[in-house]
Amino acid sequence: AYPSLDFYLDGTLSASSVAYGSASGYIGIAAGSHTTAFDGAGSTTALLSQTRSLAKDAPMTLIAYGGIGALKTFALTDTETAPVSGYAKVLVYNGAPDAGSINLYVGGDGDDVANATAVAYGVAVNASATAGYVRVAAGTYRLRVTTSADTTSVLLDTTGLTLGSEQVLALVVTASSGGVLVNALVEMRRLEDAE
Repeated sequence: AYPSLDFYLDGTLSASSVAYGSASGYIGIAAGSHTTAFDGAGSTTALLSQTRSLAKDAPMTLIAYGGIGALKTFALTDTETAPVSGYAKVLVYNGAPDAGSINLYVGGDGDDVANATAVAYGVAVNASATAGYVRVAAGTYRLRVTTSADTTSVLLDTTGLTLGSEQVLALVVTASSGGVLVNALVEMRRLEDAE
Protein backbone atom coordinates (compact mmCIF):
# COMPACT_ATOMS: atom_id res chain seq x y z
CA ALA A 1 0.00 0.00 0.00
CA TYR A 2 3.02 2.32 0.25
CA PRO A 3 4.73 3.22 -3.04
CA SER A 4 8.05 3.96 -1.30
CA LEU A 5 9.53 3.95 2.19
CA ASP A 6 12.32 5.60 4.12
CA PHE A 7 14.28 3.36 6.51
CA TYR A 8 15.88 4.58 9.75
CA LEU A 9 18.46 2.89 11.96
CA ASP A 10 18.64 4.35 15.47
CA GLY A 11 16.93 7.52 14.26
CA THR A 12 19.27 8.08 11.29
CA LEU A 13 17.93 7.95 7.74
CA SER A 14 19.80 5.00 6.24
CA ALA A 15 17.84 4.29 3.03
CA SER A 16 15.52 6.77 1.37
CA SER A 17 12.62 6.35 -1.05
CA VAL A 18 12.96 2.58 -1.44
CA ALA A 19 10.27 1.81 -4.02
CA TYR A 20 7.80 -1.06 -3.77
CA GLY A 21 9.35 -4.20 -5.22
CA SER A 22 12.92 -2.93 -4.92
CA ALA A 23 15.67 -3.06 -2.29
CA SER A 24 18.33 -0.79 -0.89
CA GLY A 25 21.95 -1.85 -0.67
CA TYR A 26 23.29 -3.40 2.51
CA ILE A 27 23.76 -1.00 5.41
CA GLY A 28 26.66 -1.71 7.77
CA ILE A 29 26.04 -1.43 11.51
CA ALA A 30 27.68 -2.76 14.68
CA ALA A 31 26.25 -5.89 16.29
CA GLY A 32 23.84 -5.32 19.17
CA SER A 33 20.39 -3.93 19.86
CA HIS A 34 19.11 -1.31 17.40
CA THR A 35 15.89 0.50 16.60
CA THR A 36 14.61 0.14 13.05
CA ALA A 37 11.81 2.33 11.69
CA PHE A 38 9.94 2.86 8.44
CA ASP A 39 8.28 6.10 7.30
CA GLY A 40 6.45 6.88 4.10
CA ALA A 41 9.06 8.45 1.80
CA GLY A 42 9.52 12.10 2.77
CA SER A 43 7.34 11.81 5.89
CA THR A 44 8.48 12.17 9.49
CA THR A 45 5.72 9.98 10.93
CA ALA A 46 6.88 6.46 11.76
CA LEU A 47 4.70 3.75 10.23
CA LEU A 48 6.48 1.02 12.18
CA SER A 49 9.28 1.07 14.77
CA GLN A 50 10.90 -2.06 16.24
CA THR A 51 13.89 -3.00 18.37
CA ARG A 52 16.07 -5.70 16.83
CA SER A 53 19.08 -7.64 18.08
CA LEU A 54 21.61 -7.86 15.25
CA ALA A 55 24.40 -10.43 15.35
CA LYS A 56 27.96 -10.03 14.12
CA ASP A 57 28.68 -11.37 10.61
CA ALA A 58 24.99 -12.22 10.05
CA PRO A 59 23.77 -10.26 7.02
CA MET A 60 20.01 -9.98 6.78
CA THR A 61 17.27 -8.58 4.61
CA LEU A 62 14.36 -6.81 6.24
CA ILE A 63 11.21 -6.94 4.09
CA ALA A 64 8.38 -4.47 4.70
CA TYR A 65 4.87 -5.23 3.46
CA GLY A 66 1.22 -4.59 4.26
CA GLY A 67 -1.73 -2.30 3.82
CA ILE A 68 -2.32 1.25 4.92
CA GLY A 69 -1.99 1.40 8.70
CA ALA A 70 -0.89 -2.25 8.86
CA LEU A 71 2.80 -2.21 7.86
CA LYS A 72 4.68 -5.34 8.92
CA THR A 73 8.20 -6.67 8.48
CA PHE A 74 9.96 -9.98 8.43
CA ALA A 75 13.68 -10.63 8.55
CA LEU A 76 15.61 -13.16 6.50
CA THR A 77 19.16 -14.15 7.40
CA ASP A 78 21.19 -13.99 4.20
CA THR A 79 23.46 -16.99 4.78
CA GLU A 80 21.51 -19.84 3.18
CA THR A 81 23.86 -22.17 1.31
CA ALA A 82 23.57 -22.23 -2.47
CA PRO A 83 22.15 -25.42 -4.02
CA VAL A 84 24.16 -27.69 -6.29
CA SER A 85 24.47 -26.81 -9.97
CA GLY A 86 21.24 -27.14 -11.92
CA TYR A 87 19.00 -26.25 -8.97
CA ALA A 88 17.67 -23.18 -7.18
CA LYS A 89 16.40 -22.83 -3.61
CA VAL A 90 13.11 -21.03 -2.92
CA LEU A 91 11.60 -19.86 0.38
CA VAL A 92 7.92 -18.85 0.34
CA TYR A 93 6.55 -16.17 2.70
CA ASN A 94 2.83 -15.35 2.95
CA GLY A 95 2.24 -11.65 3.54
CA ALA A 96 -1.33 -11.61 2.20
CA PRO A 97 -3.74 -11.61 5.17
CA ASP A 98 -6.97 -11.73 3.16
CA ALA A 99 -5.83 -14.80 1.23
CA GLY A 100 -5.50 -17.02 4.28
CA SER A 101 -3.28 -20.10 4.11
CA ILE A 102 -1.78 -20.64 0.62
CA ASN A 103 -0.10 -23.22 -1.62
CA LEU A 104 2.45 -22.30 -4.29
CA TYR A 105 3.08 -24.30 -7.48
CA VAL A 106 5.56 -24.04 -10.37
CA GLY A 107 5.17 -25.81 -13.70
CA GLY A 108 5.18 -25.45 -17.46
CA ASP A 109 3.02 -22.91 -19.28
CA GLY A 110 0.44 -25.53 -20.25
CA ASP A 111 0.41 -27.47 -16.97
CA ASP A 112 -2.64 -27.36 -14.76
CA VAL A 113 -2.16 -27.13 -11.00
CA ALA A 114 -2.59 -30.90 -10.61
CA ASN A 115 0.52 -31.47 -12.77
CA ALA A 116 2.63 -28.64 -11.32
CA THR A 117 5.32 -29.00 -8.64
CA ALA A 118 4.26 -27.84 -5.18
CA VAL A 119 6.92 -25.56 -3.74
CA ALA A 120 4.96 -24.95 -0.54
CA TYR A 121 1.75 -26.20 1.09
CA GLY A 122 -0.33 -24.55 3.80
CA VAL A 123 1.79 -21.42 4.28
CA ALA A 124 0.08 -19.46 7.05
CA VAL A 125 -0.42 -15.70 6.94
CA ASN A 126 2.63 -13.69 8.13
CA ALA A 127 4.80 -16.82 8.09
CA SER A 128 7.22 -18.65 5.85
CA ALA A 129 6.77 -22.22 4.66
CA THR A 130 7.40 -24.66 7.49
CA ALA A 131 9.68 -26.73 5.23
CA GLY A 132 11.99 -23.72 4.84
CA TYR A 133 13.91 -23.49 1.57
CA VAL A 134 12.83 -25.96 -1.13
CA ARG A 135 15.17 -27.11 -3.92
CA VAL A 136 13.71 -26.75 -7.44
CA ALA A 137 15.32 -27.54 -10.80
CA ALA A 138 16.59 -24.38 -12.48
CA GLY A 139 14.34 -23.16 -15.29
CA THR A 140 11.57 -20.77 -16.27
CA TYR A 141 8.18 -21.55 -14.79
CA ARG A 142 4.51 -20.69 -14.63
CA LEU A 143 3.80 -19.68 -11.02
CA ARG A 144 0.44 -20.24 -9.36
CA VAL A 145 -0.77 -19.46 -5.86
CA THR A 146 -3.95 -21.11 -4.56
CA THR A 147 -5.75 -21.18 -1.26
CA SER A 148 -4.84 -24.20 0.85
CA ALA A 149 -8.49 -25.07 1.32
CA ASP A 150 -9.27 -25.20 -2.42
CA THR A 151 -6.49 -25.72 -4.96
CA THR A 152 -8.88 -24.72 -7.77
CA SER A 153 -9.14 -21.24 -6.20
CA VAL A 154 -6.22 -19.57 -8.01
CA LEU A 155 -5.13 -16.26 -6.45
CA LEU A 156 -2.18 -15.61 -8.78
CA ASP A 157 -1.27 -17.11 -12.17
CA THR A 158 1.76 -15.71 -13.95
CA THR A 159 4.45 -16.94 -16.33
CA GLY A 160 8.12 -16.12 -16.72
CA LEU A 161 9.45 -16.90 -13.22
CA THR A 162 13.11 -17.74 -13.83
CA LEU A 163 14.95 -19.79 -11.21
CA GLY A 164 18.65 -19.72 -12.07
CA SER A 165 21.17 -22.44 -11.33
CA GLU A 166 22.60 -22.11 -7.79
CA GLN A 167 20.34 -19.15 -6.96
CA VAL A 168 18.71 -18.69 -3.55
CA LEU A 169 15.44 -16.76 -3.66
CA ALA A 170 12.65 -15.68 -1.33
CA LEU A 171 9.23 -15.46 -2.94
CA VAL A 172 7.04 -13.07 -0.98
CA VAL A 173 3.29 -13.24 -1.59
CA THR A 174 1.63 -9.89 -0.80
CA ALA A 175 -1.90 -8.56 -0.84
CA SER A 176 -3.21 -6.91 -3.98
CA SER A 177 -5.35 -3.78 -3.92
CA GLY A 178 -8.39 -5.81 -4.94
CA GLY A 179 -9.20 -8.16 -2.05
CA VAL A 180 -8.07 -11.77 -1.88
CA LEU A 181 -6.03 -11.83 -5.09
CA VAL A 182 -2.29 -11.62 -4.45
CA ASN A 183 0.95 -10.29 -5.90
CA ALA A 184 4.38 -11.90 -5.61
CA LEU A 185 7.86 -10.40 -5.24
CA VAL A 186 11.07 -12.33 -5.77
CA GLU A 187 14.05 -11.37 -3.59
CA MET A 188 17.50 -12.73 -4.49
CA ARG A 189 19.35 -13.99 -1.43
CA ARG A 190 23.06 -13.74 -0.65
CA LEU A 191 24.85 -16.91 -1.79
CA GLU A 192 27.16 -18.97 0.36
CA ASP A 193 29.17 -22.02 -0.72
CA ALA A 194 27.21 -24.76 -2.48
CA GLU A 195 25.85 -27.61 -0.34
